[in-house]
Amino acid sequence: MDVRLRDLERAASGGDERALLALEQEWHRRGLGWHGESLPSGLRRADERGLYIWTDRGFSLVLVRVTATPAFWIARSPVSCSEYDAYKFPINGRERDRPASPFGDGDDAPRGATWGSAVGFCQRGGLRLPSIVEWHAAVERTRRGLLVAISGLSEWCFDADGRGRRMIFDPSDQRRSSAIESERQPTIGFRPVKPDPPAS
Repeated sequence: MDVRLRDLERAASGGDERALLALEQEWHRRGLGWHGESLPSGLRRADERGLYIWTDRGFSLVLVRVTATPAFWIARSPVSCSEYDAYKFPINGRERDRPASPFGDGDDAPRGATWGSAVGFCQRGGLRLPSIVEWHAAVERTRRGLLVAISGLSEWCFDADGRGRRMIFDPSDQRRSSAIESERQPTIGFRPVKPDPPAS
């Protein structure tokens, strides 16, 4: 370890906030994590202290660690129409291209995807839909804008509501409600989560 890094670590260990900030900036300059650790390919520090972003299958996933639920990664933004349309789903036992959503295109969220389509999309990439508990944890842990929330767009959750419907969550105002799995509403999109942090 060089002298500059050793001096910064010594000052930061004494509780000096300015020294800690300088140390974190030096780690960042050297491509290291928030605690000076080496980062595996695809992992980088987020703008918010202590958080990391993992790029996996084209998704930017934010690590959420809280005591109430196991650590997980959640996509920074809803799935886009171009991502959604690029996937194929089995229909009547055969593979066919999913038609483009009538509710948006390109980088827009695919408003109107059914719960089953959202689940199928996530499963193809080894991912899944978030639970309500995970959504609340993600919003609480990433308060400063790391997660993109589209006003007026709720997102499918994995949870059922006990009445044969699936939960939906609006990250912009933290409201939750439910919808029928087969409903295609222009106000519902989705984003995936990765249950376990990637190995370092």
